[in-house]
Amino acid sequence: MMRFSSEKELAKVVIAWLQDQHWDVYQEVQVFGGGSVADIVAVQNKLIWVIECKLSLGFVVLDQALAWTSYANYVSVATQYTRNRGELAHRICELFNIGHIEVHGDRAHGYELSIAVRERIRPGLRRRVIPDRILPCLTEAHKTFAEAGNANGRHWSPFKQTCRGVQQIVGSKPGISIKELIGLVNHHYSSSSTARSCLLKWIEAGKLEGVRMERNGRLIKLYPAEAVQ
Repeated sequence: MMRFSSEKELAKVVIAWLQDQHWDVYQEVQVFGGGSVADIVAVQNKLIWVIECKLSLGFVVLDQALAWTSYANYVSVATQYTRNRGELAHRICELFNIGHIEVHGDRAHGYELSIAVRERIRPGLRRRVIPDRILPCLTEAHKTFAEAGNANGRHWSPFKQTCRGVQQIVGSKPGISIKELIGLVNHHYSSSSTARSCLLKWIEAGKLEGVRMERNGRLIKLYPAEAVQ
């Protein structure tokens, strides 16, 4: 029996299966500031489906899935196929309306997705959830920036979104003042003063790639930095 070598490899099959059913798929979505990161968030007709991927079905992935049950209409775990019946884990899934998706490693290549992927347990529909905690976090960057299940902790974040906005504005307005920038950029900080102090710190430390600053007394101007080779 063919086995998946990583969660990332398994997640690719699950994503293709979802897209085949016309779900919009977002990968490695960080929610709640520096908190939880969902492997897969799928959206269709305003319904949200969160899927956590692990090679085997156990308490760790079930606990991760349980954390999303207040925020998504559907919640599932995805694991590779095993002959182990997993009765206790499935009882927990049924108790909390969590779905279980099984992916057959030996069928994932060269077979129809409907054969490679099987829902052993369908997730229950939750109508009373808090969708505004997940939906505003989703961006086009989540579709391609980081692969679901990657082992490097790589994910798109509100900070990266702010950085991209800063880079685009500075690139189009070289010499812009920090005050003008804060008025234009859609940042994730709680206030303009916090955004100003934090962004200046990251730019001065060279942590905001593609942007440099010049000081003239108290006046600070921002310019595109030379591309790093």
